[in-house]
Formats: sequence, C-alpha cells, structure tokens
Amino acid sequence: MSEKLDLPKVDFDIDSLKLDVLFENEDYLKESKRDSLVNNTPSKIDKIYGNLFMPLSNGDFPHVYSSFVYSLDGKIGFPDLPEGPLVSSKNELDPEGGKADFWLLNVLRTYADIVIRGAKTLEAEEEGTGHIFDDDLIDIRKSKLKKRNDHPINLIVSLDGTDIPLNHKVFQVPEITVWINTSPNGVKYLKKNWEKEFTVLHDFENKQWKQKIKNAKKGDILVICTGKENNTDAIHLLKILKEIGMEQISVESPSYTWHLMKNNLVDEMFINYSSLYIGGEMTFGLNDPFTSEDHPHAKIVKLAMHNSAFLYTRQKMLY
Repeated sequence: MSEKLDLPKVDFDIDSLKLDVLFENEDYLKESKRDSLVNNTPSKIDKIYGNLFMPLSNGDFPHVYSSFVYSLDGKIGFPDLPEGPLVSSKNELDPEGGKADFWLLNVLRTYADIVIRGAKTLEAEEEGTGHIFDDDLIDIRKSKLKKRNDHPINLIVSLDGTDIPLNHKVFQVPEITVWINTSPNGVKYLKKNWEKEFTVLHDFENKQWKQKIKNAKKGDILVICTGKENNTDAIHLLKILKEIGMEQISVESPSYTWHLMKNNLVDEMFINYSSLYIGGEMTFGLNDPFTSEDHPHAKIVKLAMHNSAFLYTRQKMLY
C-alpha cells in the first residue's frame, strides 16, 4: 500500500500571470474549436491565456502536444543543474513570467488524458510527480473537460527499463496513476529488479488486454510492452492509447518528443522562451538532427508575452 503523501499546490493569481496576446491565427482557432469537445475556454484559462481549444484527432493517433521552456539560445537546461524548470525560475527579470510558464504546463496537464515523461526527466526531477498544482484547474478538468481523474496518467517511457529510477516519488503517490512503456527486455528487467507489483500488457491481438485496463484499480501500475528486444515502438504505443480512449497526450520528455517528431507524430508544440542565455549542449536533437532536405516546419498559431522577459508560443507542426 502506498503511503499517502500530500501533493504540493501553488496559488496562481490571475492578475499577476495575465499574458498580453500579440498574435492569434484566427483560422486555426476556429478549426481547433470546431474539433474540440468543449465550446468555451474555461474562465481562468481565458483570463490569463485567452482562447484555448484542444482538437480531437480523427485518425489512428491521439492529439499529441509537447511543452517546454527554452533559453533565448535554445537550451532546455543548465549543464550544472539540468532540471528543466530552472530555465523559468532562474529568470530574475521576470519571476512572475516564470510562474506563468509553470502554470501553462499545468494547463496542458489539465487537458491531457496522459502525460508522457522520460526516465531521464524523472532522474533530473526527483520530486516531479506530473500532477496539477492548481486546484482551480483540477475543478476545470473534472467539471468542464469531463476527465475522470484529478490528474493525468503519468506514462514513463524507457527503452529497456534500466534507466527508470524505481524508487522515484511518482511511484509512491497513490493519487497519481502511473503506467510504463518499455520493450520486452525492459519487462524482463523490471520483473527481476523491481519489488512492486505491476500488470504487463503485451498480447494486443488478444482483446483481453483491454479488460485488464478496465479492471485496473487506482494506483495499479500497468506496463505496456511494445517493440522488440531493447527497442520500443512509439507508433504502436500511440495507436494503443487511442484505441483505449486516450485522446489528448502531453509529452514532457525532450528526447521522446524528438523521437515522435522523427515519426511525424507531434501535432503541436507549446514553446516558451525565458530571456536568459545558457550555452552548452543541452538542446533538442543534439545527436539526431534533421537534414536540410528532410525536416519539419512549425506555424506559429499564438504568440503572447509577459512583461518584456518571457515569450509564449503555440506552434502547429507541419511535416
């Protein structure tokens, strides 16, 4: 039985966080509203951020979006302290802008059925539980967005399981439902090295795997096995998630976001820019760049600012 731990909360004040919207693509807003489950942006979100509608996908995959904060030179962390949130919180010119960045991350968790987090992200953020820190957003999630759980499912992705910090706090908090996606060899590793009980889903031709999900209780850990040997299969994973009704997926792992982009599977990017410089090599796609002949584009569909030291963008990915 997991020990009950109090999840930290934050008071997010509307007046101090309110963003100045500089640009919106009206056509995209109309399209996303048309394809959304809700017809109105919830009040608090509208007052701080303005219009926000999350479209549903008509294809084989969920609607997938990622959220990150960059320095002005495109770095996602400090080499000496790689925790992603520091790029926001170390912006001494605009602390409230950094808080707005963190609040927007919470908004995207609010809309998500699942938050995908990487094993390296867990290692860098020992206290990170992928929960929603704003009680107002939890109320919005349940009353307006009709989500069943207070917080999105945390799905931890790992090629072979060996890099997952198995004693991480996220596995100790009963309020957070945690799933894992790993390879067949990763399942073997977890069975050998993890004392926690978990249910493996792997025979997806046999419809009994869906029954296992339906029978899972709050706090049960499900391990979704895809791929072969030490490699997982992101395409198969997203199809599985879509098939069980997971419509909105938020990805908070930089390396996994890049992997999904390589497979044309990221629909939107919410990229914020903190007005500081870092340097170094902590950036997206360092070891796996696109080429000049084959690369995706992004159309900016929303641009906002907090004071003069923080920029917020919503980008539609085009492949």
